[in-house]
Amino acid sequence: MRRPCMLFTVRQMMIMVALVGLNLAGAIATSKYYPRPPYLSVGYGNGRGFIYYKADGTILQGSGNAETGYRLTRVIRRPPRPSLLQIWSPVLASVAITLGVLVVAVRYVASASREVRDTSTAPTLGLSEVR
Repeated sequence: MRRPCMLFTVRQMMIMVALVGLNLAGAIATSKYYPRPPYLSVGYGNGRGFIYYKADGTILQGSGNAETGYRLTRVIRRPPRPSLLQIWSPVLASVAITLGVLVVAVRYVASASREVRDTSTAPTLGLSEVR
């Protein structure tokens, strides 16, 4: 059995490379959110204040010293985890664009082959009968 020979034009190769790059970019954009790195509970201070990182991601900052006492000056809350739609939206967008490009390419090839087939069976307008 004879193997089909794959011939690609430069335009087709450029489109394929762009689609592969688009899908890789979507996967990389998704990977920065998932899975989320765990937080460690760590605290440190100096003579002027303290910073304490809690296990839930909250950051507590305070000022003061051991003689006058410490007071809490700032609480920074960890932002909420993004939804699954926000996490996977780059991949969904790249898949949708890839499918759209493939549908357009298949329709273009089908219409081009249909035009070639139609012109080959078209009447010759009597030119072959002219002597």
